[in-house]
Amino acid sequence: MVNRKFVEKIYKFHNFNVEVDCTPNNYRCSDDGQIYVIFFSNLDLVEWGSVMNLITLSETVYRHDLTEDRSKSFPYPHKSNKVKFSEYVKEVISKVYTYFVDEMSVSNDEFRYVWDLFVNDMNKVIKEKSIKLIFKDRVCKPVDINLLLLPNYNKIYDVFVYDLYTNKEETNRHKRIVLSTTVRSNNFTLINPTYDLKTIELSF
Repeated sequence: MVNRKFVEKIYKFHNFNVEVDCTPNNYRCSDDGQIYVIFFSNLDLVEWGSVMNLITLSETVYRHDLTEDRSKSFPYPHKSNKVKFSEYVKEVISKVYTYFVDEMSVSNDEFRYVWDLFVNDMNKVIKEKSIKLIFKDRVCKPVDINLLLLPNYNKIYDVFVYDLYTNKEETNRHKRIVLSTTVRSNNFTLINPTYDLKTIELSF
């Protein structure tokens, strides 16, 4: 059973944050270039030194290619962007799951609830920073901001089911996904940056 009062209290005790940035190919408001959604924690900043370093060094960055969204399917994301987005979401889920379930004693059942609370807050920040970047500062061309937002729990399945299964009968029969990623090991140091393989199973 989900203890909602516990979850509402515990989910605020984290040091995760999100930043949005853009690198147009030309100086002003280019149709080309990339927009970045950078997900990070204080530990990431200790490891990589700055938020800007995360763009080139971290796995938890979504690089949305503005050029590829000129496709006929606009405003739907180009296939390349969809693949990059699913990899980014996997890394975010892994970090958030590791923190709340492994370190903060949130149960597997409660993770669904804590994820939605967490994503609601993160998406507010992404929207605010994207609007400022795209429409106020006009650093890069307009893009559908919804394509940059983290999915709520029920939508996580949709993000990965295309990549994990090709048979529609399989997708209906198995309402779960298994994600594998690397996480910092307990003996991680800046001199000896070691990682462990982690597997996460989510049910829907």
